[in-house]
Amino acid sequence: MKLLLFTVCEKVIINQRLNSVSLMELLQDLAVALPAGNVPVGAAVPMRWESFALWLREEGDQGRRYTQHVELHSPDRKPLLASDLSFTVDKAVQRNINTFQVFPLVGPGTYTVVLSVRQEDEDAYREVASYPLTVTYNPD
Repeated sequence: MKLLLFTVCEKVIINQRLNSVSLMELLQDLAVALPAGNVPVGAAVPMRWESFALWLREEGDQGRRYTQHVELHSPDRKPLLASDLSFTVDKAVQRNINTFQVFPLVGPGTYTVVLSVRQEDEDAYREVASYPLTVTYNPD
């Protein structure tokens, strides 16, 4: 499998009739209305967001089963939340969407959304892409 695109957005819309994808509100910066230094442990912003990966089938991939792993890391690279998606390669181009309902907060800085993948018969994931998200705090 060859990764063609990996991004993070508020919503992915699939038009089944046209077989097209719309990526709504690509996320780059997230401004949170919290005074700096007053973030409770375990704080999270209730917001829906999605990661989108577009894979190209390569020779020998047809019928293989993979698991895609998407993980959000804090600015100090600690994992905060994750989502797995298993799929079988049956199309020339594979679209995968991982949906999250919250965004955990540990402080301002650059968070990283990491995309990893493994074949069904492999034990370890291999990281294939990462996406930075800058979080800033704004006073109320």
